[in-house]
Formats: sequence, C-alpha cells, structure tokens
Amino acid sequence: METRYVTMRTVTLLLTILSSACNEQPATQPATTSLESASANPCLQRIASWTALQSAMTATSVADRVAQIQAAALEIGEDPERCTTSLIGDAIDSELRKVVLLKVGVQEYPAVVIYSCGELREGTRCSGREADDTEHLGEALDVAPALPADSDAQVQAVTDYAVASLQWYQALDSALLDDAQAAIALRPKEDGALRVPGTAEANVVFAIGRGPGGEFHKWVWLVK
Repeated sequence: METRYVTMRTVTLLLTILSSACNEQPATQPATTSLESASANPCLQRIASWTALQSAMTATSVADRVAQIQAAALEIGEDPERCTTSLIGDAIDSELRKVVLLKVGVQEYPAVVIYSCGELREGTRCSGREADDTEHLGEALDVAPALPADSDAQVQAVTDYAVASLQWYQALDSALLDDAQAAIALRPKEDGALRVPGTAEANVVFAIGRGPGGEFHKWVWLVK
C-alpha cells in the first residue's frame, strides 16, 4: 500500500515538472526595438520621416508651405506602398483650402474637397492623386458643410499663391453623372460677389484654376 502511494506521488511530481518546462518561455529572448520595427516595416520609417519634416516646417505663407510639403515629399522619396501619400496630399489640400474660399455673411466656407491634376478631362474633370468624384458629392449633403442656396457669397483668395484663369461653375451632380460637361459657367461680379444658385439649379459649385507650377486645382462646394 505504501509503495503504491510513493509511486503515484512520484508520477504526479514528474508530470508537474514536465508541464512547467513546456510552458516556460526563454528568459533571454531579446525585445524588438523601435528601430528594428521601422526596418521591418518601411511605412513606419517613412511616416516617422514625414512627421519630423512636417513639424520642422516654419513657413507661414500658403505658397511657401506648399513648397515645403512638396520638398518633404521629394526627401522621403519613392513610396510604392503609399505609406505617406494620403498624409502629404491632405497637408497640401489643407493649405489649398486657404487659397480660395467663399464667405456668406460672417461665415466662411472652405471647399469641401479639392482635386488636383496635370490636365483637365471632359471639360471640368480633374483626376490626379484622387479620382474626381464631383458627381457623387451630393450624397454627402447631410454630413458636409454646405453653402446656403439662393445666397450671395463673397469670393476670397490669398494673394501669395497665384491662381491663373480661375473659372466658376454650378451643376447638379445628377446631370454630371450623365454628362461630365453638364456644368454651367458662373461669373462673379467685379466686387467678387458670387450668386449661389438655388437647389433646383445646382447642388455643387466649383472653381478651377492653375497653380504656380501649371497644375490644375478644382475647389468644390456643396449647396443646400
């Protein structure tokens, strides 16, 4: 009886030791450093570079800020994984929103979206980093700031970022779905006043001009 007890106790002890050995992790396993993580993931390195370059920007004018952002993009170099494409594009768009805006009363309305491209297609379509989606912007009327319909807006533009041949248009996005050239030209008055159309006539207003480098920019507003 005593022998059986000792044997069972010994087996139990051995099983406990083996179980602990199987679950034990190496005590000397090296921790992964942030540098190693960046090397393993090129996106982390490029994003870190962009963040550092952006925080070091000191320019105050729109033109100089855009130039600094573009220089940072060149310094980061090729980005096949598009790690920083949206970050850099959003930074440029943030500056371009200051270039042309509309003011109704005391309320300022920056463009809801900006498209940039090397050339226009089908009259007013401007597809570059992002595809021109003007014909679908009306779907965002409930969530995006919109110009009040049948109102008078004042066109405001900064002077340090030269925009050539600025042209204004109004359109119903449903019409643009069927015909990309369905937009109707608008003409601001000499004092910069622009008549915002009624919703039966248009639910988008946009302006197209050429930037200092010859690229096209398209500023788009919603009308509600």
